[in-house]
Amino acid sequence: MLLRIITLRLLDALVWLLAGELAAELVFGRLYHEDYGNVHQTLIYLSPFITWLVSPAAGQYRVGWDEEGALKIAGRILLGCFATFACGIIIVYIVLHQSHVLSRLWWGLTLLFAFALSGMLRIVAFGVDRRAGFRRGIRSYKRRIAVMGSEKPVKALINRLMNDADAGYRVEAALCDADIGAAPEVNKLQTLEQLETFVYQHHIREVWLMPDPERVYDWREAITRLENTATTLRWFPVMPAAVTEKFGYCAGAPSFELNAAVIDSKGVLHKTLFDRLFSLVVLLMLSPLLSAIAVAIKLSSPGPVLFRQLRHGVGGKAFTCLKFRTMKLHQEQDKVTQAKTHDPRTTKVGRFLRKTSLDELPQFINVLMGDMSVVGPRPHAVQHNDYYSHEIQRYMFRHKVKPGITGWAQINGCRGETDTLDKMQRRVDLDIYYIRHWSFWLDVKIVFWTAFRGWSGKHVY
Repeated sequence: MLLRIITLRLLDALVWLLAGELAAELVFGRLYHEDYGNVHQTLIYLSPFITWLVSPAAGQYRVGWDEEGALKIAGRILLGCFATFACGIIIVYIVLHQSHVLSRLWWGLTLLFAFALSGMLRIVAFGVDRRAGFRRGIRSYKRRIAVMGSEKPVKALINRLMNDADAGYRVEAALCDADIGAAPEVNKLQTLEQLETFVYQHHIREVWLMPDPERVYDWREAITRLENTATTLRWFPVMPAAVTEKFGYCAGAPSFELNAAVIDSKGVLHKTLFDRLFSLVVLLMLSPLLSAIAVAIKLSSPGPVLFRQLRHGVGGKAFTCLKFRTMKLHQEQDKVTQAKTHDPRTTKVGRFLRKTSLDELPQFINVLMGDMSVVGPRPHAVQHNDYYSHEIQRYMFRHKVKPGITGWAQINGCRGETDTLDKMQRRVDLDIYYIRHWSFWLDVKIVFWTAFRGWSGKHVY
């Protein structure tokens, strides 16, 4: 396997020689031209060495990378080629100081030819692999490990490594308190003595320890005995099933965030860009409709066009949520009464707006202001949050992300009055599911379903 990788790296380096020659024939008619000097020859001879050094950073030669899809493979090749391309430009500009004589067309064609030739090289290499049966040798190149722990985390780890060709690890043995499933290649051990012997005799590189508070293993003894085998020991804390953990460093010390949302900093950026652009387009496109609704509200009953109410946002911070006013003006002291299906306070125009959900459109202004998102858990009145946070477990977990105009709960039928705790519990459960399974495409799915299918009340997952 190692020889195969070195051979592939060497051929990738030589590809740049051929690519530079082909590009020179097309651009100059020959490799050297008196109007361009010898900078092109210098780049042709340097590019193989640059490729040899920088292309591994693109992940082209990692164990199992060639078992990925065609698009991922092409992306890794393109990234490696761009790295060589960029280094060549840096050398010409900073080291040689001959940027004025460099043909951009020639260097661009060299990049294109190198990418194409490297791709063809992979096709040939994969064909040889299948014919010679080299793929069977991939398993022997993976780092051989043993695991020790309770049933669920050990089974999950084995399944994950078996399904991830790029993981670079192979489980040889497991010391577990129950059946670890269909993994015949994994040796099932019964005692710590067997694990110690197996690690020593089979030269296991690492032992992964996955403790469970309910298991009676003596972990101090296990660590002490396994240290004598010269293997690497890794400790994997096992969290309760209800916990969503996120590892990181705080003040220079490792820590777990036990109630983390799935969305990361990159996801936040994508979500914010989508929210702002989508809201701006909606407000511009629907501005005539918004104006007509405002006039209808003014004519239907005295009072402001917009209804403003304090609601909790991300992190529990209060913000002013905007809606079209759908009720007659009234005063409530120290409470907020939920609107009912046939609420006598609702105006005729308001009844139509609530039925069609058009009363929610001003919340796109909240999205532009950064208080809300297009998709997320629906925000509730502050008074309702104060009540339900004491009645429903993990209710405030909903505020780990920005509240939304629509959400996973809404397209699954949870909208309108929540007159029982069971209804609110179901809404909270669906909101938590969304937070823990967030993806950009899930947001797109929810927006599409809301816009074109409406709130049907049917389950969509």
